[in-house]
Amino acid sequence: MAEKLFGTDILHQMEDYRFHLVLAHLSDGISLWLNRNDNCVEEGAWSLSLRDEAGNRLYMATFAFVGTHLLTASVQGPAGEEAKDTVRRITKQLHGLRPQQLMVTALQYFAAVLGLDGAMGIAQKHQVKLRWKLKKRVKMNYDAFWQEYGASLERDGYWHLPQTPARKDLADIESKKRSMYRKRYEMLDNMVAEMKDSLKTEARGISDGIQTEKPPRRTA
Repeated sequence: MAEKLFGTDILHQMEDYRFHLVLAHLSDGISLWLNRNDNCVEEGAWSLSLRDEAGNRLYMATFAFVGTHLLTASVQGPAGEEAKDTVRRITKQLHGLRPQQLMVTALQYFAAVLGLDGAMGIAQKHQVKLRWKLKKRVKMNYDAFWQEYGASLERDGYWHLPQTPARKDLADIESKKRSMYRKRYEMLDNMVAEMKDSLKTEARGISDGIQTEKPPRRTA
């Protein structure tokens, strides 16, 4: 599937650990990269990551292509004493959007831009680190996490995310927050447009049919 989506050139580039493709520039120097998973390859060969201006990784989501879906294994953020402050700062830079929510949203749009059938998530009991008895490294309950973003557990054992992230109607948002949401949605629309432009020069078979309407799911 990866070769069909991206061609052999990108797959060859992935052999270099420095490989990355800037998919979109978000705000305040934060960008979204497509790169190889250099953290735990058993959680998928690919990664979407939030990066600062210096290229430092702020947040990441690891995934693989399974059939006609994008399968997400993990979503990970900063660690250490300054982790909470870092997340607050990133949230402010993303116009009130929590970075882990941005990662899920990016995965949904990325799957749509690639023309896939959708993005899925691995259930808690199937997390690789739990099978390795590395429970301390799994910081959240993935079943609850996927449900929070409107996913449903299907018969294949995977959590299937909505094809399109939900959005609040600006008219329903209190006036003092409306400007923040408007900037947030503009940022996400620009992200989708930049994803398409970035991938058109690198990949084959990219779909231009992505939609950004609001399904009846969790709101950002």
